[in-house]
Amino acid sequence: MGSFQLLIAVRDRDTFSSDDLVDRFYIDEFLSPNQEITSTYTGQDSTHHDVNITLTLTVVCAENCYGIDCSVICKARDDFIGHYTCDEDGEKVCLEGFTNPGSNCVQIDTCKPVCNPEGGSCDTIGNCVCNIGWTEGNCDVAVCSPECVP
Repeated sequence: MGSFQLLIAVRDRDTFSSDDLVDRFYIDEFLSPNQEITSTYTGQDSTHHDVNITLTLTVVCAENCYGIDCSVICKARDDFIGHYTCDEDGEKVCLEGFTNPGSNCVQIDTCKPVCNPEGGSCDTIGNCVCNIGWTEGNCDVAVCSPECVP
């Protein structure tokens, strides 16, 4: 939330005299993003004609800013830094195939090919990386240790 002050000076601009101040319209408000206020001023000018001014104000967060006070920053990415979009609250939502929004969705959701969980794990670009003692593309072939050779 934030406060703002707005002062509007209404002047009579004509060729007969200098710009005469007709009246002032002052607003001092507290607004949250996406909240709308309407203020109406009614008065009279120096010739006693009615003057009406109606203002409708809406505060919106700047691009990539979210939250009740626009302090949550989230910029969608699909590059080496991260793979995510942002929801209406500025929370990261991982793109398909990626997981772990807390680390910018750089972790691959599933390996291609699928790794044997006992024999290996997926790296950040989707490759199966075998643990010591395992081999082949899916890390599903155990390599015999020296103790198993007769």
